Amino acid sequence: MVNFDLRASGYSIRSAGPADAKALRMLLPATGPTGASFVAVDGRHGLVIGGAAATREPRREPWVGPGVALHVIEPCRRSGVGRRLVDHLAQAARAGGAQALYGAKRVDINGLEMRAWQALGFAVCETVEHHRLSLARVEAQLDPLIERIRGRARIPSSARIIPLYQADLLAVVQLHLDNLGGERHDLLRRLRGQGPDGFLPHYSKVLLVGERVSGAVLGHRKDADTIVVDANIVHERFRGGWANVWLKLETLRGALPLGIKDVEFTTFDHYRDTRVFAKRFGGVTIGASALVVRRIDATAAAPDFGGGE
Repeated sequence: MVNFDLRASGYSIRSAGPADAKALRMLLPATGPTGASFVAVDGRHGLVIGGAAATREPRREPWVGPGVALHVIEPCRRSGVGRRLVDHLAQAARAGGAQALYGAKRVDINGLEMRAWQALGFAVCETVEHHRLSLARVEAQLDPLIERIRGRARIPSSARIIPLYQADLLAVVQLHLDNLGGERHDLLRRLRGQGPDGFLPHYSKVLLVGERVSGAVLGHRKDADTIVVDANIVHERFRGGWANVWLKLETLRGALPLGIKDVEFTTFDHYRDTRVFAKRFGGVTIGASALVVRRIDATAAAPDFGGGE
């Protein structure tokens, strides 16, 4: 077993190169093609002890900036390595015009990962609640509601809902990136139904107004009884009304014939209508997570125990 003593030997941070690809895959297995990436190398053995990478696609709200993934091996933690890796990502992002860094994935709001991000200067940007709901109960209440909305002529005549497999996938990707962020290559994979978390192409739904993709409900099957809605997106022009209701109803109608009984979904702070929907129809909150953010102009270097650049 290698003995690491960073206080005695120091370490260095450098941009990741082709020779570091295997180490980065091991440290950050869930990360695909990335933007800027860096590795930390210990001074005694020349081994990679940590890595960090930024997403290629930035999040747009509330500040422009990429998502970041980070991992430092256990013997080398609590030595400033993680903070220096994040500082390097921040410098690269600032040079590209970014204003902030975001965690690449949401974390349990009460978990160890949250405390680790907070120690690196990140704070909660948005809370996400996770809910479970009975499909049959929701359909019974949404069906008459959407009929009343139709009767009041609130739905544009050019609006229609189609299954995901009929939609322009690149336009759906862009809708997701503009509203929820993410990685283009990973979203395309899931939109094509590939992998265990691939979106169901027949039962995920897309809203068109005219020929413009203006909303989507994207989900995958968790088990025989449950579908998980991974993304519920409505263009800001159509939020807070008929679009969200109609998308949900058509998604549920597609899932019920499959024998699916429950739906699990998330609600965001800025999607208040979905959170109200969850409470109104008896949704059970089963957990909470958070997106974390660190403003780039608030970064500060940490002790490096003699590490070079």
